[in-house]
Amino acid sequence: MNDNWAIHVRRRWAGTILLVIAALLIVTCQALTSSWQQKRASMVRSWSQRGDADLAAAKPGDAVADYRNGLAYAHDDQTLLLRLAEALVAAAQPDEAESYLRSLHESSPGSGKINLLLAQLSARRSDVVDAVRYYRAAVLGDWPDPIPQRLSVRMELISYLIRNHRDAEARAELFAVTAEMPRSPEQRVEIADLFRSLGDYNSAIGIYRQVLARDRGNAALRYKLGDALLQNSEFRDAERELAQAASSATASQNANAQQELSVARSAVRLDPLARGLSVSEESARLSTVLQLVAKRIDSCTPAVPPDVADRSNLQAAMENASASALGSDPQNLVRAVAFAAKIEQRFQGCKGASPEDRAIALLSRESE
Repeated sequence: MNDNWAIHVRRRWAGTILLVIAALLIVTCQALTSSWQQKRASMVRSWSQRGDADLAAAKPGDAVADYRNGLAYAHDDQTLLLRLAEALVAAAQPDEAESYLRSLHESSPGSGKINLLLAQLSARRSDVVDAVRYYRAAVLGDWPDPIPQRLSVRMELISYLIRNHRDAEARAELFAVTAEMPRSPEQRVEIADLFRSLGDYNSAIGIYRQVLARDRGNAALRYKLGDALLQNSEFRDAERELAQAASSATASQNANAQQELSVARSAVRLDPLARGLSVSEESARLSTVLQLVAKRIDSCTPAVPPDVADRSNLQAAMENASASALGSDPQNLVRAVAFAAKIEQRFQGCKGASPEDRAIALLSRESE
């Protein structure tokens, strides 16, 4: 009886000890696992921070190595994989970067950043269709701070479309931007600059004036407004704005403003299509314009061979420049100005263009 009881007690104690040991082992394993997880997280964070620092310091090769070391502790870390792809792009390793990005795109097709990087890679290899597709996906994609980041991407897309001569699409994107015009004056000026590069001077002029209303002393911006007005054949307004720009500009800005001001003043003086002129005044101005064109043809030949019909057309225009000819057929004036502007535009590559020559090349916008 006593022996059986002793055996029973020993078994109970043995079971208890085993349970305690098992519990200790579990606790120890959990502690080790937690410690390793903390260590791994610390290593990932450390390598990631080093990679960020190297990338910011324009050391993309070092950043690639840093991010790879971080991924050794977290193979599927999506954030780290994206940073590695960014570093590979910066390190001029586009093929490997694209491989990572396409894999990331499969799992996160709505990521703005991933789509932007794919757009930039497509643009580098001149794949316009893919670049535009990814840019547009990036505009609509997810961003930490969506409003400014989507605007930035859209502006990059617009510049890309302009460089690739897709002006209609660029203009449509610009109008989409102006529907929710940013408050920043710098961004507004950038938008106006893009309109000006597309030849949409009316839109550019409107935005420049809005910004200038709050920053009247900005000579550089006033110069841009004056130039847009000049290109838009608003010669008197251009003269006024460029004169103000020249009077308040820095030395380097002043030279450009003075040159454009000379062109604007020449246009105001020469323009036969200006409102309020009598027929005799139109005739006198047109005769002066045609004489300047004749000199330009002579000075630029044979550097820029004229069209065989240039001289005969010039002679016909001169014959129709009299007050009586203009009075009998007002279209003679329009045709002659268009002809003169066409000649000056064709000879723009010829050296020695005077402010008058440049002004005549701009007259055609009123005659189109």
